[in-house]
Amino acid sequence: MVYVLRDVDGTILSYGEKDDWLPSSGQTVEAVTGTLAEYAARFRLNVDKPVIRADGMDVATVTVRTVPTQVSVAVRVGDLTETLALSGGVGSLQVAAETAGLIVVTAADGAQFCRAGEGTVVIVAEEVS
Repeated sequence: MVYVLRDVDGTILSYGEKDDWLPSSGQTVEAVTGTLAEYAARFRLNVDKPVIRADGMDVATVTVRTVPTQVSVAVRVGDLTETLALSGGVGSLQVAAETAGLIVVTAADGAQFCRAGEGTVVIVAEEVS
């Protein structure tokens, strides 16, 4: 059994194997059948290059995996949301940057998928010298 802590708006804040949450006002705890590993595998992101050059040409490939398999999933890249088509629950997107900084990639729907752990990747775009 997995216990999911949700915020007032339904966003998943965290999850664990113990029902020992002390929810704040409006937060809820939901019991979900399955193991912690199964729940964590519902949405996973991997990146091939955590650091890219901020030249608009260097790219990092972010791979998205969902279980059970989805045909598409919305992913937030910085302030933009992109819907990816998935094949067998797997898809990918290319991320590039023209300015230096951090690029955060995560699930667009925090009520459907947890953004903690493997649900978020951060790519560093470094200034080109």
